[in-house]
Amino acid sequence: MVSYTTLSPLPRRTAAVYFLWHWPAGYPEWMLSTILCCGARTFLEARVPRDCPDGPFHPTHYTHTPGGGYFPGSSRGCFRGTPRRTSGLAGALSSRNYPAPRSYPASHGYTGEMLILLPPSEGKTPAPAGNAPVCFADLSFPELTAERESVLEELATVSSGPDALAELKVGTSLEAEVDRNTRLLTEPAQPAIRTYTGVLFEALDYASFSPAERDAAHWSLLISSALWGILRPEDAIPAYRLSMGVKLGSVGALASFWKGALGTALEATAKDQLILDCRSAAYAKSWVTPPSQTLAVRVERVAADGSRKVVSHMAKHYRGLFARYLIQSGLAARPIDGSTAGIAEFLEAISADWSVECTLPTARKAGVLTLLVHEQ
Repeated sequence: MVSYTTLSPLPRRTAAVYFLWHWPAGYPEWMLSTILCCGARTFLEARVPRDCPDGPFHPTHYTHTPGGGYFPGSSRGCFRGTPRRTSGLAGALSSRNYPAPRSYPASHGYTGEMLILLPPSEGKTPAPAGNAPVCFADLSFPELTAERESVLEELATVSSGPDALAELKVGTSLEAEVDRNTRLLTEPAQPAIRTYTGVLFEALDYASFSPAERDAAHWSLLISSALWGILRPEDAIPAYRLSMGVKLGSVGALASFWKGALGTALEATAKDQLILDCRSAAYAKSWVTPPSQTLAVRVERVAADGSRKVVSHMAKHYRGLFARYLIQSGLAARPIDGSTAGIAEFLEAISADWSVECTLPTARKAGVLTLLVHEQ
């Protein structure tokens, strides 16, 4: 028997939910729960009872007060977690032992209960010389193969031209990387999570994950790419040089080129999921996620006097730490959907370790999850 603290269907209350895990006959890989208390949901039920159609939460915003529960209709229009010092948080993330997330075999078709969208890095690490080249059929979302081939072909053409550096918006120091673009089909490939480097991926530290954590990360993390559209961490790709802000020859503006294809390819994957968007603005344009279930993740530094400042470069670091936390804590694999109640459950879970504010999404506009970094 397992128990955890969760939100009651009734306002301003919490309750312990007890349930038994069971495996349906003929499906040994399926792990489902049976709720033992009246009024609580199972994985097959709605989160809010039918006799409470509006639920305990305001449809657009709410405020959290430590020890006081959730109060609908807050005038602040946001969730406020308990302030915490950054140094303690960073240390806890590197040393804390979280329970291992559930593992799902690839044949199960599991896509993760939460999608965490990451931008790629500008710099990329080439794969070892003996590795096999990219195989389009082995990449996630093979329905994007035609678009991937079109971009790769045009990238090779542009990269071999006299104005390659100008068209790709790079300097002379990157001539070797641009030259590599002309032979990507024969270049060695390695998992995308090893190819992409930089501040965010260093903070994520995928290499230190346990096998179960890597499994959860593979299904929950999606990496945006100007060349490949979207990737999962273990998709093997060669190092390349191409940014989403480029207008690539006959392909044109890459964000516009990918927008329709990604919307179609990711529709089923994103259905009802809670989506945490850590992408930069240029990459966010390539796939406009369903706004009602999306939280764009931003970072603000809070000075000792309470003044705020948006963090730019170091935002990548904290987004990487946050993604790592979600994987290691098991939250990325929990059945938390993109509904208002699901988002509330998510905020309740992270508020023990992060200081955050959240403006909830609407049918037309994505919400914003702000990570607050407190200065010493």
